[in-house]
Amino acid sequence: MRLKKFLVSVVLNLSLLSTVANADIFLHSDRLAGEDMCAGLAGLWKGNGSVSAKVLGINIKCEYYGNATVRETGLHTYSTDVLFELQSGSNLCPGKEAYTLPGTCDSNTGQITMKSNEADLTGHLENNGKQASLKGTVKIKVKNQTITANANSVVLTKQ
Repeated sequence: MRLKKFLVSVVLNLSLLSTVANADIFLHSDRLAGEDMCAGLAGLWKGNGSVSAKVLGINIKCEYYGNATVRETGLHTYSTDVLFELQSGSNLCPGKEAYTLPGTCDSNTGQITMKSNEADLTGHLENNGKQASLKGTVKIKVKNQTITANANSVVLTKQ
């Protein structure tokens, strides 16, 4: 009987220890306290994303691949030259779109904001500042008209 209680106790303790050990994974961070999330933002970035809009009463979705060159202009302020080229989508999608966007980055949270007359994008840095996920709106030209489109799941990776 003692052996049975002992084995039950060991199994329960190991189970509890296993649960606690697994929970530790969610508390772990590779980022050091006080580390600047935006420190490596300047440089070349590549990635893709999609935009969607209603054009002439038709819903369109355009998939783009793009390059971005980020230059630091001040403490946590940046200028970003972006060129997106169409990969797939409606024949109403523009073949290329280029933007120069001013932006900021919060050094503690990695929150990115890029706002101009051409775009209003927000997002955050992930993977120790090596990946950026953005969404918001951009202006695109369709049939000689400028329309505001939703930018969805734009993901860029530092090169």
